[in-house]
Amino acid sequence: MAEVSTRAAWTTVGVLTLAYVFSYLDRQILVLLVGPVRADLQIGDTAFSLLAGAAFALFYAVMALPLAVIADRGSRKRLILAGVAVWGSMTILCGLSTSFAMLFFARMGVGIGEAALTPTAYSLIADLFAPEKRGRAMGVFTTATFLGSGLSLLGGGAVVTLVSGMPPGAAPFGLHPWQLAFVAVGALTLLLLLPLRAIADPPRHHAAQTSGLGAAAAHIWRERAAYAPMFLGIPFASMIVYGVQAWLPTLFIRGYGWSAGEAGAMLGAVTLVAGIGGGIASGALADRWRARGKGDAALRLNAMLVVISVPLPALIAFAPSATAALVMAGLFVLVSSLTVPLAPTALQAITPPPLRAQVSALFLLAVNLLGIGVGPTAVALTSDLVFSGDKAIGSALALVGTLSYLASALLLLRGLGAYGRTVVALEGGSDVIRV
Repeated sequence: MAEVSTRAAWTTVGVLTLAYVFSYLDRQILVLLVGPVRADLQIGDTAFSLLAGAAFALFYAVMALPLAVIADRGSRKRLILAGVAVWGSMTILCGLSTSFAMLFFARMGVGIGEAALTPTAYSLIADLFAPEKRGRAMGVFTTATFLGSGLSLLGGGAVVTLVSGMPPGAAPFGLHPWQLAFVAVGALTLLLLLPLRAIADPPRHHAAQTSGLGAAAAHIWRERAAYAPMFLGIPFASMIVYGVQAWLPTLFIRGYGWSAGEAGAMLGAVTLVAGIGGGIASGALADRWRARGKGDAALRLNAMLVVISVPLPALIAFAPSATAALVMAGLFVLVSSLTVPLAPTALQAITPPPLRAQVSALFLLAVNLLGIGVGPTAVALTSDLVFSGDKAIGSALALVGTLSYLASALLLLRGLGAYGRTVVALEGGSDVIRV
């Protein structure tokens, strides 16, 4: 069996991480341009929310499933290249859109293209690294979530200022300034096709055995006691993570009188500083525990971090000053970043190689449905129905966050025993390429 060199494996992780950063930039750029897009397309808040949310998220979550089947059966490298080509081209099409319908279609395309990346990347990383080295690799890859989010927040004000300051007709080809922003980001995304050609896709000897999503679902059901903490516990934690991402700037704007630019700059800096190193550190610690024979290392560490997280939303909400709230927000980002690589690392340990992309896609579907689909709305409804005043959003974050983290912690801790037994049962027979 041919082996992939350590250098090639880490080069693959680095390039995949860069692609993941650009996926965040491409999906989030629309929310930075709400004013000019609404004005030029003559749409209201509801129509804009469909462009920013449903058009992307629905197709991103659902299309990950059939694309994961392709990833487990065929060339993962070609699938990622195709996905980047599609979402980069569709981002450019966003910039060429002149109507709500055209922009909605283009946003659908961005979601479909990006759906090819994450489950496929999880599968590649799991095959390239042995279990005791997998956490660090996942940690590097998942730093893209914080790097992309931080750059979006930091760059948001600059982008809005640039496109707003350009006089009509100043952009080339008769484009509006906001359209030019989409075209530029999409073109940069297409340049990723060059380094992506260097990623390693080790041959697999089980790919022909998989029979699609039915096989993945059947495996999850057979091992449901082990999968339950991840498919239930992790989404509960993601609820408040997405809730905080959606409403934390509003908390500082309403509660402390910050401008949108100040909130974006400060929270972007905090996200970058506190978020980037966390995943790498926790991944390395999980690998160390794993090398010492603790098969449940990643999930156990995740559970411990969730327990630590329980009071953090309340500490942000009820901080005595903006500075204290910002420090607590940084601590929240740090602990959240520590958890991010642990779930996919734990997931791969109990998933047979021919099913890894499909099980990852099903897992991400659960996370996205409860996290993106419920989290921000749960905070908003709690703010509207339970609390009132400028601090209402903070109180809602505290209540929803505490309950979400408690549910997550209980589910994760309850499932540790079954998870550990499944790791032991499945180890030893995996035919994977490892460095």
